[in-house]
Amino acid sequence: LQRKTERPSILLPQTLVWTKRTPNRQPTLVDVLFGPSDWPGRLRTSLQFLFNYRNAIHRGGAPFDLLAFLTENQDLTDAQAADAVRYALLRRMERERTIILGPARKTGARLKDELLRSPRLRRHMQLAARDGSRPLSTIEADARRELDRLAAAAVTNGVVLRYRVLRVVWDRIYDGLVVDEEGMARVREAARRGPLVLVPSHKSHVDYLVVSSVFYQRGLAPPLIAAGANLSFFPLGTLFRHAGAFFIRRSFKGQKLYPHIVDAYIRKVLHEGHSLEVFVEGGRSRTGKLLPPKLGILSMIVDAGLGLTQPVQFVPISIGYERIIEEGSYVHELEGGEKKKEDIGGLLRAPRVLRSRYGRLYLQFGAIFDLASHRREAAGHESNAPGQITE
Repeated sequence: LQRKTERPSILLPQTLVWTKRTPNRQPTLVDVLFGPSDWPGRLRTSLQFLFNYRNAIHRGGAPFDLLAFLTENQDLTDAQAADAVRYALLRRMERERTIILGPARKTGARLKDELLRSPRLRRHMQLAARDGSRPLSTIEADARRELDRLAAAAVTNGVVLRYRVLRVVWDRIYDGLVVDEEGMARVREAARRGPLVLVPSHKSHVDYLVVSSVFYQRGLAPPLIAAGANLSFFPLGTLFRHAGAFFIRRSFKGQKLYPHIVDAYIRKVLHEGHSLEVFVEGGRSRTGKLLPPKLGILSMIVDAGLGLTQPVQFVPISIGYERIIEEGSYVHELEGGEKKKEDIGGLLRAPRVLRSRYGRLYLQFGAIFDLASHRREAAGHESNAPGQITE
């Protein structure tokens, strides 16, 4: 029909997601018996509907211009064109599903095995064995233990439980959560193109929670969060890890292999398609002003992003508060008091927090830019600098 008319037919792929449970890369016994969550059998379809019909998410994928496709591929037969169009539409549907659920989840053991077998990290472990007195097997065992302390262990139940708890907490302590919805739409559109690197301002421990909560509420897969190793204390460390946090030491000084382990992990999660949330200031600002950026992890992300086929996109985020939960401790520090280390005491003081009101919380999204385009733009500025010869 399209070949016989000059009016374009626009195909609109539609995706319905009935559960926010991230699919496993390896099928489970439930998947074998009742079909996977994204291609379920009749019983699982019915159960997913009954448990999730109020929370089902509908997304329209990128439109497909059939006339433009056939004009560019006039040598295809109708059958060949139909196969190509079907594949393109399925890709668009699957992309929308991935935006909501995130990439298929691997087990922690499989992810660590793949990292330890990666040529880049393996080369650094071999160099460490050659330079030191320890055998390669000992260095591999140490690297695996470091990965155990570093890696996130996100589980769907942990994300869902955290969101439900936080929804109650936000309603109790804040007068409102004001979200830049136009910016949120830009973020969703950018997620169709490739992985995101979310770069929020950092004024409070609430920062770790609010972005993921807003993403989950609006049908976007929550990011993996780069957190300081000082937050890895029990029990909050376990909760954060199951909700997608991974913990990095504050300093790499004296650690020859550790930076390469962190670098390999960041490369891996970006390659798998996960979005990252990184606080480039390193620590919380006590004055409300932005702190100078820490360039270590940022340079790792840039280096990893330049090797990916999909564009890595940076999303600046401003998180603003009318009142900050830690305001008392900040005043104490600014008056010369000693900074208190995060520990279980912070959790025990939660009742005091829950009895207070902290005004409104604001989430604003800045202009999104992808790494490759920014690099080309920077190269253009250098070539046009005074004293440079341009073509």
